[in-house]
Amino acid sequence: MSRTRPLLVAALALFAWACASPEPRSVVVVTLDTFRADRMGAYGNRDGLTPALDAFAEASVVFEAASAPTPITLPSHTSLFTGRYPTAHGVRNNGTFVVPAGETTLAEILKERGFRTGAVVASFPLQSRYGLAQGFDLYDEEFPEGSPNADGSVPVFFQERDARAVTDRALQVWGKLGDSRRLLWVHYFDAHAPYAAPEPFASRHAKAPYDGEIAWLDGQVGRLLARVREDDPNAIVVIAADHGESLGEHGEKTHGVFVYESTIHVPFVLRAPGLDARRVAEPVSLVDVLPTVLGRLGIPVPAGVEGADLGATVLAGKAAARPIYAESWLPKLQFRFSELTALRRGSLKRIDAPAPELYDLAQDPREERNLEGGHPDGEAMAEALAAFRAAEDPQASERAAGGLSAEDEAKLRSLGYTSAGSLRSNPGEGRGRDPKAMTDYLQRYDRAVGLASAGRQPEAIPLLRALVPEAPENFMVRYQLGTALLTAGNVAEAAAEFAEVIRVAPEFANGYLLAATAEGRLGRVDDAARHYEAAIALAPDLVEPRVALGRLLESVGRFEAAAEAYLAAAKAAPQDAEPSRRLLELRQGRGEGARGIGDLAALAASLPRAAGIWSVVGQARRRAGDLEGARAASERASAADPFLAEAMLLRGELSLEARDPAGALETFDAVLARRADRADAMLGRAKALLALGRAVEAEATLAEISRRYPRLSDGITLRGRFLEQTGERAAAAQAYREALRVNPGDVAAREGLRRLSR
Repeated sequence: MSRTRPLLVAALALFAWACASPEPRSVVVVTLDTFRADRMGAYGNRDGLTPALDAFAEASVVFEAASAPTPITLPSHTSLFTGRYPTAHGVRNNGTFVVPAGETTLAEILKERGFRTGAVVASFPLQSRYGLAQGFDLYDEEFPEGSPNADGSVPVFFQERDARAVTDRALQVWGKLGDSRRLLWVHYFDAHAPYAAPEPFASRHAKAPYDGEIAWLDGQVGRLLARVREDDPNAIVVIAADHGESLGEHGEKTHGVFVYESTIHVPFVLRAPGLDARRVAEPVSLVDVLPTVLGRLGIPVPAGVEGADLGATVLAGKAAARPIYAESWLPKLQFRFSELTALRRGSLKRIDAPAPELYDLAQDPREERNLEGGHPDGEAMAEALAAFRAAEDPQASERAAGGLSAEDEAKLRSLGYTSAGSLRSNPGEGRGRDPKAMTDYLQRYDRAVGLASAGRQPEAIPLLRALVPEAPENFMVRYQLGTALLTAGNVAEAAAEFAEVIRVAPEFANGYLLAATAEGRLGRVDDAARHYEAAIALAPDLVEPRVALGRLLESVGRFEAAAEAYLAAAKAAPQDAEPSRRLLELRQGRGEGARGIGDLAALAASLPRAAGIWSVVGQARRRAGDLEGARAASERASAADPFLAEAMLLRGELSLEARDPAGALETFDAVLARRADRADAMLGRAKALLALGRAVEAEATLAEISRRYPRLSDGITLRGRFLEQTGERAAAAQAYREALRVNPGDVAAREGLRRLSR
């Protein structure tokens, strides 16, 4: 292709954005996780990493000095969608905080105004359980599972979707929202560590793998922007990062601890009808996104919003100098070191720490020359930051306090996030150690936790032991040590470490949860049950301790108490099918299947997002022959979440029952496109192919099931059915007998043998 053609395409694209009429019907918010501003050409980068984003920026408003309120995913996104700083909404970290229901989000405001709302999130910290789903009609959050290690063990990986999968799903959700008024939020996670861009980007940027992720991400965001431009050239589009990445600056490998510009300075680009393309030098914040979007739509800004409508202030030339706030409570929450807070006014930036810092970003953008004690405005900056902190809502973080299961904590830990409690979890005098004096300790801690997350416990355990006496206040070192010992099979030692965690941090729910796990493995059932109950009391919304308690009670014959635990778990996480399945299996095993279905249906009817429960109810009714009831449950599941794998699987099975194998195949393939590890979807696919007479493809799918799941009786039985249909009776009989050896209760295999014996 000649060079003229791409330039013409880019020019036409800019013209399309610039000529949009001033009547926006759509709002699109794109958030780029862990994206440094200095990697965009629009922010001065000359390496050509972001041609699509730069073309968009050319026709948009570029805020050159935008700040994130915190370098952590969930609280930063919370500020963007509420227009409030963490000091007001209370969300201070990933995992152990939940956006309070009392907060009003952009999605809720627009939904009340008749907008259809949808979101596609790429990573675990933004799952609906953490509160940002409020106001969204569709909240797509299902992630692929990690792959097994070479030795067959299964590590816990940080769950995420790559940019291609996110864009594919975002385009589907965009279409489902229709062409009426709509809000779409799309979250990309690729720039987050570990940096592993696909080819050819990995090879092109082998010396700078982070840049490879940026370049890969740019093309996928460009696909989304092209579709939005085509469908609605008048859309309001916001592109912003939630935070940046240190990449070793100031001794920090990634992000989360410090509030230097490497993680606080973010890209923020706005395109909206009626706003001319321009560059804005005044400092702004992500809290300004909500009021600015509402201003473009002519919607009043709710009380309590701290951000400014930039269209009515900065872009109208009416902006007064205002302070921009940032913070990180991760050092306090995770290590019991000192929190860090910062205030920017103009080019000056004050960081409040045990050893305070003051920088002039105009002269020192890398924050290398601390002016504290030698600048004429230093005292005024300190007073301004103190005044801002004095106005903080003292109850905000208690309202936002949540809980984190051990499995979920492991997912966060695999990429350096280790969450530990709410602000009440930090008793004692003083602020704690200055994080910048602990950079070597933090680097060794991150290495030890990383080794443990990668399954290298023998290497991690001595490193963690060595860290314990260096900062005894950091109970998370003992917690990580206990977790590594438990994984390595040193259960008694692990129990001793968790007992110490509970002693020094009695408010930390996960300490009780893993203590219960260790006690249970040691056969101390009463102690385990007591610890599970303590974890539930501290974190009533958590699913894991309720399910674990149910399994423990079931194992000792306390069946009604176990059923209550499973039902409570289903209520706490109605999108999760596991608690419902366990309750139903318990009831069916005791001849009370109808009671179990009734209990679940009654619970689901009282909950707005009960797709997981309805899916289990529908499958149970289908197996019982109640196809009408199964279809009704399927409709309820799909209405709650049409993209949930369990809801899609139910739809596929019902399509088979309705003798629509083509529709069933389409549904099962859609599940496998997102979750290639779903054996049930592979089985459904094979059944649909057999019904369609596509024997070669069916045989290939059955061979793949046998390879991946050699002891799956349903797969063996289906292979027997295929062999029977193709006339290979002896091989079919052998398959049926094999299925019965694996599962003596396999009714279909027994019926197959009976047919062949006639």
